[in-house]
Amino acid sequence: MSIEMYPTKQETLHAKLASQIRMAEANLDVMKVRAEAAKVSVAINAIAEPLVAKPRIKLKLQELTQSGQSQREQTNRDLAAFEKAVREIKSKIHDR
Repeated sequence: MSIEMYPTKQETLHAKLASQIRMAEANLDVMKVRAEAAKVSVAINAIAEPLVAKPRIKLKLQELTQSGQSQREQTNRDLAAFEKAVREIKSKIHDR
C-alpha cells in the first residue's frame, strides 16, 4: 500500500483555479467596499453645500422679521433655492 505524497497535475490545477477564484472574489469584495464608500462620499459631498447654507438661511429668516418687503422677497428666493437643493439631494441619494 503506497501513499502518494505529490499532488497530481489535476489536483494542482484545481488548487490553482481555486486560488484564482478566491483572489477574484477578494477583488470583487474590495471593489464593492470602494463603491459603497464612493456612494457615501457622493452623498456627503451633495449635502455639504446646503449644510453650509443652513446658518445663512436661518440668519436671513431672523432678518426677515425686522426688514422691509424687498428683504422678504430676497429671503423667500433664498429659502426656495435652499429647499430645491435639499429636494435634489434627496432624489440623488434615493436614486442610487
